[in-house]
Amino acid sequence: PRCRIEIGKLFNIARKDRLVLQARLYGSEPPALDSVWGAIRKKDIEVSVSARSSWNDREKEIDTKLTADAVDDIITYKKYASHSDSAVVIFSGDKDMSSTIRKAKQYKWNIEIWSFKKAICNEFVQDKQIQTFFIDNDDYFENVSFIVVEHRGRIPRDRSFVIRYSGLDTTKPKSIQTFTNSIVRWSSEIFRLPVMVRFNESIIILVVVCAQKRNECVIYDFTKDVWSNCDRLQEKIRQGFPSVTEIEFLTYVQYIQANVDLGCEVDDQNFPNDDECPVGHPDYPVDESFTTVLRKTRRSNQKFSTSCAFGFKCANGTKCARVHSHEEKEYFKTESSPARRYNYKTKLCYHNN
Repeated sequence: PRCRIEIGKLFNIARKDRLVLQARLYGSEPPALDSVWGAIRKKDIEVSVSARSSWNDREKEIDTKLTADAVDDIITYKKYASHSDSAVVIFSGDKDMSSTIRKAKQYKWNIEIWSFKKAICNEFVQDKQIQTFFIDNDDYFENVSFIVVEHRGRIPRDRSFVIRYSGLDTTKPKSIQTFTNSIVRWSSEIFRLPVMVRFNESIIILVVVCAQKRNECVIYDFTKDVWSNCDRLQEKIRQGFPSVTEIEFLTYVQYIQANVDLGCEVDDQNFPNDDECPVGHPDYPVDESFTTVLRKTRRSNQKFSTSCAFGFKCANGTKCARVHSHEEKEYFKTESSPARRYNYKTKLCYHNN
């Protein structure tokens, strides 16, 4: 399961019903999360997206832009600094925020920092001029977090299994949610591995979301670490949901074969990919796939949500990682030469009307 922070709720808790003079959120691409940025913008939060380095995962541009914008806002709204409830609120405990904090102190602003306990600079915690709030405190965490348990991508048959059952009232969404959440929690505790679920009528498909190998190193053995412990999970289900009966465990391959033998059409390895469909949460309307991947020296096929500044003249054409209009894409198909594209609509016309 994945634990996520509801940005809207965290924002509202931190503002404490105060007037918001300026709110900014900084993110990086790839991946391009247009729908996520759009949902956040609807909360009157200005979103600034920067490109992550293609050679490593560093996002230094974000820190630089955040500091520059924060200093600008501190000076722009300095007349409000004298109000007792006015504050510069920073959702980061990184030491890179030091210059912003020094500028806020210079203009007599109150300073509030929201961060996780293990992610905040000790210097900020000890500074008596800074009020710190820990997101992972029980008082806040339960209110601003939610758990994503549904697996929405391909079903890997080598690390998935199926639970058949009966007796659960599937007409009540809350019952289904409680049931699936409990199974994911119990299985993650028993297997000591991240697990997600796909609910499909009278069956549940459990997926171990991390690969069994990484960099040629074996992380876990599915048969030994997962399948052999299913009896413990079955006992948990019986104790937690007495109404659920006829519980049966099958490997995903067994499930596929059983349905084939019955003459049912079953996709060998794939349920419909719902990655483009809403998941019903305002902060995260699209669920991006959860995949354990190997780090590469250079990350290929990067995509961004910002438009290409070169338009029709773009040298990369159809391979450009930025956004192009439909007309530009059609032009790239007919004009494959970067040199000729560079001169697009730049030649003077000497013809008389």
